[in-house]
Amino acid sequence: MIQSLYRDLRLRRNVIIIYCLIILALVSLYTAIYPSIQPHAAQLMSSVGNIYKYLGIEGKTSFSNLANYTSIETFGFTWPILASIFAIGLAGATIAGEIEKGTLGMLLSLPIPRWKIFLSKYLSGLLSILLLVIFSVLPIILAALLLNINFHTTGFIYIAILCLLFSFAIFSLGLMFSALMNEKSHLYGVMGTIVLLMYIANTIAGLKPSLNNLKYISFFHFFNSQKALVNNHISLISWATFTGISIVSLLIGLIVISKRDIVI
Repeated sequence: MIQSLYRDLRLRRNVIIIYCLIILALVSLYTAIYPSIQPHAAQLMSSVGNIYKYLGIEGKTSFSNLANYTSIETFGFTWPILASIFAIGLAGATIAGEIEKGTLGMLLSLPIPRWKIFLSKYLSGLLSILLLVIFSVLPIILAALLLNINFHTTGFIYIAILCLLFSFAIFSLGLMFSALMNEKSHLYGVMGTIVLLMYIANTIAGLKPSLNNLKYISFFHFFNSQKALVNNHISLISWATFTGISIVSLLIGLIVISKRDIVI
């Protein structure tokens, strides 16, 4: 199982490195320009404040401190989209992608239970996501220290946990569908549609009060970066939603991969 885990991480190494570098560059850039934005925070928010509401970002939008600024600019929109793409890409390449290429047959021919193979791939995905989150949060703290920007570490611990919960849920759901499919393109189509519909539902809920309940079918609603970074809080419903989806998806994926016929 450990060898399979190492193999998966080695195969995905280049993709993981590229994504981590992209995230590193993005969050470092956002943090570096904050000192020049802060003096004009009130003017900026009066001009673009409603845009964030339309994007489904709840709460009081403000650039008054690093936590507020980061919760909106980095984690309010850009990060969850990039993390979703990363998690879906991992899920597609892990099972369906290997079935498509025929490389999964090599593993299945070994005297290793299928559930162990599945769990090793699941753990490799979680470790990859953990690296992505580290490269998303730690550079902000380091940049803030270098630029002498005031911040509270607690909020960044909470946002790191929320990022993990969100990404694990997307990856787990994707891996479940990956276990059902023979081509990664099908997985990308299904998961891409699901994530897009969730994002649209959350946006519509912000635009039309009469359709406010639509937000509850969206992962993006439960990814409340402001509460995590500013209030040091992750709601119970966010915990329950992300962990529940992750566990149920993992169990279904284990059952499917153990019972389905796979051509070797």
